[in-house]
Amino acid sequence: MKRRLALGVLALFWSLGAGALSMEEAIDKALLYSQNVERQAWLLKQAQSETQRSWGSFYPEVNLKYQTYGSNRSDNRGQSDSSYALLELRYNLFNGLSDRFSLQSVKALEEAQEFALEASRQDLILLVKNSYIALLKARENLKVSQESVRLLEEQKRESENFYQVGYIAKNTLLKVEVELSNAKQALLEKESALAYARRDLERYVGESVALEGLKEVGIESALETSEMHLREKMWANRSELRYLAKNREAKRYEQRASASTYYPKVDLVGEYRSYGDSASLGNRNGTYNDRTEGRVEVSWNLFNGFSDQHNQEAKRYAVLAMDSQIVETKRELELQLFEALEQYRLAQNAHEVAKLALEQAKENYRITLNRYKERMETSSELLDAELLLTKAKSSLLEKRYSIATSIASLQRVVEAQ
Repeated sequence: MKRRLALGVLALFWSLGAGALSMEEAIDKALLYSQNVERQAWLLKQAQSETQRSWGSFYPEVNLKYQTYGSNRSDNRGQSDSSYALLELRYNLFNGLSDRFSLQSVKALEEAQEFALEASRQDLILLVKNSYIALLKARENLKVSQESVRLLEEQKRESENFYQVGYIAKNTLLKVEVELSNAKQALLEKESALAYARRDLERYVGESVALEGLKEVGIESALETSEMHLREKMWANRSELRYLAKNREAKRYEQRASASTYYPKVDLVGEYRSYGDSASLGNRNGTYNDRTEGRVEVSWNLFNGFSDQHNQEAKRYAVLAMDSQIVETKRELELQLFEALEQYRLAQNAHEVAKLALEQAKENYRITLNRYKERMETSSELLDAELLLTKAKSSLLEKRYSIATSIASLQRVVEAQ
């Protein structure tokens, strides 16, 4: 018996906690579930591997070559078969600093990919926030519609009683029934909107979402509203700008690496050679003995059809194009900041007005309802009061969640939580 009771208590606690989901938890789940974020993470791994590959140019190169051949004629020593093996150690001493600049370029690209990953994460966070807020809004709008239907059903019952005793005419009762039908249609629309908003959030978090477990979001956040300070934060934090800056840095290093072709290339080479009179290596009697040698090779291209010059020009133009992209992106971000800040200020002011309007609508409905029961107001006036109350509730919800959405947008623009 005690065991059953304990299991029942555990089941109760589980059912109460199941499906409870805050915005932060939804974000964490979405970041783990997102394929786009995972793709950017794999691209970062690729960039890290490219950086490790570039370190290879600073190490010596070791080559092994083996060759064997036969002929239908004998050489002057009477041998028709021979073999040859070469072990070569090559180390570059100078190549115009191409290896150094190439390594710095791929390092910058690796850092750029880190910012691309972060930008992808921030975009997803904003999408999840908006989806979560939209679901909260749809849930509360449904409650408003349900309350509207309930009030109209009560009014319909009272109107039917008044009609039966002859206090109101048939057309007055019909008007209440029409308004009730309209309210029920609006309720169906709100149910459909809620189902869509729920499915939208579920596609981000990758699991079912319980409406009862959704936690409300706060709108009393103390946000910095100075456009100058927010702009400074945006310039310092925004991943897209840092991504472009690192790409420009990489292209600048590529331009410097391309200039290495104007310099000579110097290699230090060590070789060990072995010869044989058959497929198996072995010294040739007194003719070709194994030997070890070292040398310094210097090569310098003097002319290649101006390809070096055009290659450098192409790299320089790529840097200039990146400069233009950075300037254009900054202009777009400034507009985003202005828009997000204006939406936040507008939503705050509208929310204060909507709160006052709701209090007035509630009082108006209370007075009208009492006067209606005392036959001092008509059904039309009560319907108008109920409609004003429903609109005021919906308007307050709209303004409340507009504040939450604008906070999320503003945090994304300056990339700050």
